[in-house]
Amino acid sequence: MTGGAGQFAQAGVVNYLQQQGASYIGKLVENGTITEGSPLHAAMHAIVACAGAAASSQNCGAGAMGAAASSLLTNLFASPEPNMTEQGKRGADTILTA
Repeated sequence: MTGGAGQFAQAGVVNYLQQQGASYIGKLVENGTITEGSPLHAAMHAIVACAGAAASSQNCGAGAMGAAASSLLTNLFASPEPNMTEQGKRGADTILTA
């Protein structure tokens, strides 16, 4: 394999494994093992992103921080839950507009 083809293959494998990791985390949320937007959920996405970044010779910390932040912010951008208190709705709104 040439360098370009090798890098292309590596990127494909890394991308596939990251997709599988994210899918597995989604299944854990779906079956109630973990809660979406929880610290554990964010940590799991951070681990997958860090591994993918490291395997692609990228910055593990940047990948992990981006994935964790995205996971934690998911609930803030979602529609309010029917059982969310008014205080919770105002708190989320305050964070988003600050």
